[in-house]
Amino acid sequence: MARPPKRPTQARLQRQAVHHLSRYGTPRAHLRRLLIRRVDKALVVHPDVDRAQAVTWIDRVLERCAELGLLDDAAFARSRVDAGLRRGVSPRLLSQRLRAKGVAVELIDAALAAHGSDAQLDAARAYVRNRRLGPWRTPELRQERHQKDLARLGRAGFSYGVARQVLGEELER
Repeated sequence: MARPPKRPTQARLQRQAVHHLSRYGTPRAHLRRLLIRRVDKALVVHPDVDRAQAVTWIDRVLERCAELGLLDDAAFARSRVDAGLRRGVSPRLLSQRLRAKGVAVELIDAALAAHGSDAQLDAARAYVRNRRLGPWRTPELRQERHQKDLARLGRAGFSYGVARQVLGEELER
């Protein structure tokens, strides 16, 4: 049986935020949502706590974490974009995921722009290599599965032109 949530205080919220940030990289908006969710759960057990006061505490906690350098949305966006492009995630999908986490569009665009204009092409190559599509297939299967490979790249968020270019390339061994 789960324990009931404890009464929210600014110090407790600070500890919870630091604990979360020590384990996970998180943007400011996402951490705010998590802390508000914790407060809302605690309000069921402790209805005498003022929710507006708790939200004020959360904002102070977020400011303090930012001052200490624990919260940095730009660094979060850069790290997620770097890792995603290396894994073969399309820039379009990366942008959607980061916006869902609450990262500002300007920070996402700056992180993607740091990789230059070939970011989508490089990510598509990584996607094709990791999944053994196109040039990584045997010659018989390559022709047979070309349309399916194009569709997979399209569903993964890559443009048709990039998908055709990557699937048409020869391996450099």
